[in-house]
Amino acid sequence: MQNHILLWLKLETGGLSSLGSEYFPILQVSAIVTDTEMNEITSYRQAIFQESSEIDKCSEKALQMHNATGLIDEVRESGVTLKQAEIDIIELLVEAGAEASSQGVNVAFLAGQNVSAHENQFLIYQMPTLKNFLHFSNLDIAAIGLAQNLWNPESASEMGVYTDWSDDSPNAKIRRTIQSAKYYKNKIENL
Repeated sequence: MQNHILLWLKLETGGLSSLGSEYFPILQVSAIVTDTEMNEITSYRQAIFQESSEIDKCSEKALQMHNATGLIDEVRESGVTLKQAEIDIIELLVEAGAEASSQGVNVAFLAGQNVSAHENQFLIYQMPTLKNFLHFSNLDIAAIGLAQNLWNPESASEMGVYTDWSDDSPNAKIRRTIQSAKYYKNKIENL
């Protein structure tokens, strides 16, 4: 029996412009690990230490936002490097039963909101060991939501009951995405 794992990932970064995932620093890594029924196994949130020269690469908009939330101060004071965070997350995945995608039957998939366009790209350039540990396929909830809105827009209004917008922290954003995934899973199972 396969016991796949989902890594729900949210990265706070120094920007999103065309300079991209090779240039902007990763400032915070937030993750929730679940089984495929979306039962939470463990979670992780860590500000990532960056030198001042890396923080200086942040876009003006990102600096404004992350200074307002206090994240830049957390980054300056953090003792955790990006490499250590990468190791920490792989260890959480292994503890949850995942094996490296090239070796195992019980693999971990990257999951989240727009993960194909954002988190996946940052993993390729800045966290390649984690990227290589994960299966090459991603579970991108935004793509499922887009399909629903295009092909069955009437049902999109049902989504409101599955979300709680009172908390805007990275892990709360991940939990809202997991709630959406549960909604879509239920719909797919009942086709």
